Amino acid sequence: MTYVPVAPASGKSARVKAVFEDPQRYLNRRLDIGVRAGVVKSYASRVYFRRVLDIGCGDGSVSLPLLNCGNHVTLLDFSSGMTSLARSRVPEELAGCVDVRNEDFMTASFGADRFGLIVCVGVLAHADSPDELIGKIASLLVPGGHLILEFTDAYSVCGRLGRAIRGVHELVAPARFPVNLFSYRRVAGLLAARHLRFVSEYRYGLPPVPGLRLLGRDALHRFVRLVYGPYDDNRNTWLGNEYICLLTAPA
Repeated sequence: MTYVPVAPASGKSARVKAVFEDPQRYLNRRLDIGVRAGVVKSYASRVYFRRVLDIGCGDGSVSLPLLNCGNHVTLLDFSSGMTSLARSRVPEELAGCVDVRNEDFMTASFGADRFGLIVCVGVLAHADSPDELIGKIASLLVPGGHLILEFTDAYSVCGRLGRAIRGVHELVAPARFPVNLFSYRRVAGLLAARHLRFVSEYRYGLPPVPGLRLLGRDALHRFVRLVYGPYDDNRNTWLGNEYICLLTAPA
């Protein structure tokens, strides 16, 4: 297992990095991590790949379940706290099949390496340039390779309600950094410009009810599966504002 340290970040990236240096901020969102990991595993079972790149890997919960002795996983995150956690979760017998890179994806060099599967969840909202992020991802896919991308539709029914509630909350506790706001149409346009084609999508969300997440991870998981269906049979999609999409690059 190799380890690459991060270079200093600047601008918005530096503010985001400072927040996510505290892993608990991410790990508190166990519902989202669980749903993302489940959908990614379902999608990955449908496609062929030998090399995986997880951009913004967190503690590795989403992509490490894809690891086996027949493939190679690169875990990349600009939080040293996250990459330390991810490295600790790599099975000893598979350490030679994993690279852990504590870097900013946009400044990281990959040489001639290309990937059959790239996972990018929880990242698009924080990118300095979403278009450049997607462009670099597209350049790193092998012909016919696949991307699993997560984003939030801020203009859906659930998204608009959530933004209104957060706006009131931020009058008391301002956000520590701004996030990018997307509509499905805008993201679809960015992907189409890079010739990435939708194959499948899973859409879910929680009603923006204050305190709902206090019900606990298991209860919320049951709610998501009941309302939105299993990962291969999505329903009631109009209620959701979180998209997890499987896309393919030109062959």
